[in-house]
Amino acid sequence: MPQPDLHREGYAIFVRCCSLRQSTSGELVATIRTLDRILSDQIRKKDSDFFPNPYGGAIYCQNVAQALNAARDLIRELGSFGISAAIGVAWGRFQRTNNVRVWNAASIALNEAARLAFCPAAVGRVFVSPHFRNNAANLVVFGKEKACTVKDKPYRYHEIVSPDYQQQLTFPLVSATPHTEEMNIVLWDIVKYSTKEPDEQAALSNSLALSATTLLHTFGAKVKDYSPAGDGGFAVFTTGLQALTFARELGKYALFDGIAIRIGIHQGPVTTMKRGPVGPSVLLADAMCANAPPGGIAILADIWRNLDRVARSDWWFSEIGSNMIVLEPVRAGVSEPLVRAIVSEAPVRAVVSETPSLAHLVIPPLPANYVERPEALARLRSKLLSPTRGSTIALTAVDGMGGIGKTVLAEALSGIKPSGMRSPTV
Repeated sequence: MPQPDLHREGYAIFVRCCSLRQSTSGELVATIRTLDRILSDQIRKKDSDFFPNPYGGAIYCQNVAQALNAARDLIRELGSFGISAAIGVAWGRFQRTNNVRVWNAASIALNEAARLAFCPAAVGRVFVSPHFRNNAANLVVFGKEKACTVKDKPYRYHEIVSPDYQQQLTFPLVSATPHTEEMNIVLWDIVKYSTKEPDEQAALSNSLALSATTLLHTFGAKVKDYSPAGDGGFAVFTTGLQALTFARELGKYALFDGIAIRIGIHQGPVTTMKRGPVGPSVLLADAMCANAPPGGIAILADIWRNLDRVARSDWWFSEIGSNMIVLEPVRAGVSEPLVRAIVSEAPVRAVVSETPSLAHLVIPPLPANYVERPEALARLRSKLLSPTRGSTIALTAVDGMGGIGKTVLAEALSGIKPSGMRSPTV
């Protein structure tokens, strides 16, 4: 298969299938199978112009006329199969990058088109970037420029208000009866990827894809066990131990290359398709990933509890609710990280030790499920700022429902280093 151009400019059309989160395995497989067929027809089966995503997929179009025709055909055809969709379109550079399978692309246009498709108001509509609207001129009718916020970032857009670009669901979706297997899904992405410059995006995704390729080969994973997902990807494994071990090694590779990633691990039925594994559990792994700290893992609690003590000994862990465990790797010479302080069932407490007297001060219990902590923060700061003359203060424990948390604790400790006092140790 020939390589796509190293650099090319064009339009990204991102399609979000809007009801996947509520779908059964059969409905999800039917949706993705139909979407992939329609997208493949649009790009004339040129796989290098197709970019799969757990929530849908995207394609590359060379010019504005092709993009308009593709967006119109997609919104109409998906509606005829009972698939609710939202479409985002944006222009920009596509830079060829490595992929475990063949090729991928680093593209701000893909990121922007995806964000527009995830605007809440985009369901059944086609949203385009201002650049696209300017190039399309009077080819179709556009609405006024508006803004939406996705992942805490504002995006400007125009809706195509011509009737052919408004979706009508003419028939109900016909569910499939797929063959499924129970698998453990590991999904990863790059932290703050969309905020990077294009060249940095390309370098990061290239490096991470090469690391993933090496590790998947090491673990004996087949090509069908992997699928790209934007700036990251996901792979499936038969056991939780394999999944966590792969995640640990991928984290090591990323750390060595200076890449901040986060990982989600879930378990459930998946179906293997041309694009790779699909199923509701893939979306749940993506949701887990969003809760992981940079360099850490969010894993389904049932998977974690099923592991042996040796496998769990490599990690600091904290429970988030009843079904999620947050992990950070144990590293030599590093004390227990703050992730342990996020959540526990014990009353909230912070113990401050003063040497040489080793007196213990216990801050009174704090209310559960609180978000703002001005009183707790003030008490903690007052104790840290008022040590006995010549003493050394070390914060030795912080835990509880809601905990002090990384952000607030960092704020409490920032700038606190009076004369004769070493930095608090957590």
